[in-house]
Amino acid sequence: MCLPHTWYIAADFQLYIMALAVLIPLLRWPKVGITIAVLAVVSSMLYTGLTTVLKGFPPIMLMSQPDPEQAAQFWARHYFKPFVHIGPYFIGMLAGYLLAVKPDLKIPMRILIAGWITAFIGNFSVLYGVHEWNKGADPTFWESLFYAGLGRSVWGFGVAWVIVCCVTGHGGIVNYILSMEPFIPLSRLTFSAYLLHPLVQLYYISNYRSPMYPAHMIVVWLCLGHLCITYMASLILSMLVEAPFMSLEKIIFRRGDGKTQDTAFVNNRNNLNGSLKVEKNGNIAVIIHTDSSRSIETVNTTTSEM
Repeated sequence: MCLPHTWYIAADFQLYIMALAVLIPLLRWPKVGITIAVLAVVSSMLYTGLTTVLKGFPPIMLMSQPDPEQAAQFWARHYFKPFVHIGPYFIGMLAGYLLAVKPDLKIPMRILIAGWITAFIGNFSVLYGVHEWNKGADPTFWESLFYAGLGRSVWGFGVAWVIVCCVTGHGGIVNYILSMEPFIPLSRLTFSAYLLHPLVQLYYISNYRSPMYPAHMIVVWLCLGHLCITYMASLILSMLVEAPFMSLEKIIFRRGDGKTQDTAFVNNRNNLNGSLKVEKNGNIAVIIHTDSSRSIETVNTTTSEM
């Protein structure tokens, strides 16, 4: 592959197809759909953890993997497989289902505090638990088993918790920060940035003509530089490719008379009515309860700009 990082597009497509095994039962038999999703998450944990220790793979991709052949085997035979990533994918589906059926979810204070603490500890451990391994230390059998099996799903739960809390009005300062307007244009460039960022890094490495002695300041400096260049290039790519094709898609798939479009739009509004709840800061796009199906309102200028 000329773009090795695009392995996730293939994996995501396969997970998208596999998700039908959960979504279809959720529409008719919610308990069956939830049970299937939970069993899939648990099965993915067991498969990932056991495969990692039985085949001698590292628990996650590490910067200090001295054996290139082992790294290639780990990527091709394990990490790129969609079943390894079922945990966070299906956890996200269950979080979306929860928000769809209970848009006005009220979370008791005890559960809210426990959830935030659990999400913080879990994500902090997943993010920084590899610190010693990246410095050259070898993970033990149990460390590899538990980190490989639980790490992705724990991270997915933490992210899902933040989303659910922010949408239902329990986000507080976290929701205020994530809802800031400067993040809106950046969020529309994420896919282009995903496609381009390895090319920026590869171009830099290919033009380096002397040994590099890494240090924290150098890595931070390079990271910020790559980030800025990536997003500038992503803006160009988005304007030249993504935005025109999105406009063509709207033209092709939204043909029809005005009455049909209005009916579909109103029906769509009725289905989503009340699915999100605005917070006091008013910085997130929301759909509010209305008595009239004809009325379409926006809470603030941020909503209209989106």
